[in-house]
Amino acid sequence: MEHTSVFDDTGHLTVSVPAGLAPDGLPCAVRLVAPHHREDLVRAAARTIETARGPLGPPVSAG
Repeated sequence: MEHTSVFDDTGHLTVSVPAGLAPDGLPCAVRLVAPHHREDLVRAAARTIETARGPLGPPVSAG
C-alpha cells in the first residue's frame, strides 16, 4: 500500500483487516496503526472489527 511506508519507516505496527466487499464485489480492508509498544491495542481493534463484521463471502471473480 502506497500510504503505509511512513509507518514502516517509523516502526509502527500496522495490520490490514478485511472489512467487507465493495458494491462491485471486490474486497475492502481497514488499515490499523498502533502507537509504539501498543500491539495490544491494534490486536484488540482488529478482533473487534472481525467480530462485528462476521464472516465474509468470497470475492466476485473478474470473469
